[in-house]
This record gives sequence, structure tokens and C-alpha cells, in this order.
Amino acid sequence: MGRFEIRLGKLVIRGTNANGKPIYNQKRVDVYLATDLVKFSAQKSMDKAVILTSDSDYVPAIKASKEFGSVVKLAYYKNLPINNELIESCDECFCFNDQFFDDIKR
Repeated sequence: MGRFEIRLGKLVIRGTNANGKPIYNQKRVDVYLATDLVKFSAQKSMDKAVILTSDSDYVPAIKASKEFGSVVKLAYYKNLPINNELIESCDECFCFNDQFFDDIKR
């Protein structure tokens, strides 16, 4: 698909649960997102980004992207804790709720 990038992270085993089944964690996905956000802004290959997160670790990448002129919109879910610094670092915010998903299912 045009205008889309796929970044494949990595799953690592972090241990096992009480039943002996492996517990997996994703790795690198957040760094890929932060790197691409800044890189594409610097290259002027995007002028607007919409990110779906509640993780304030992205604040430095958001600020850097905005320095290159990109508009950054944050989408987040109302039932997850959200950091005010993350909200304040973005140009626009969209808070979605359960109704949002109900509308999509139709």
C-alpha cells in the first residue's frame, strides 16, 4: 500500500507464567515509531502525523518532528492513563471511547 510503512519489531521471551507458558514482550516498535516520526519530518516526506499512544516517552520525538514543521495529532483511549506532557506536546488531540469502536463495528 502506498503511503504506509511496516516496521516489524521483535518478540522476546521474558520468562514463563505460572503454567509454564512463555511470556513475550515486543521490542523496538517504539523506537521505530520515534525514529520514523523525526526522519520523515526532517525529510519533508510528511507534514502531518497521527499517533495512537499514551506513552510520554514519545514527547522528545514529537517535539523534534514539530521543529521540522510537521503537525502531530495524538489519538488516545479515554480509559487509559494519559500524561499531560504528552497531550501538551501535540498540536491536536482526539480522545476516543467505547462508542468509537461500536461505530466502527457497524
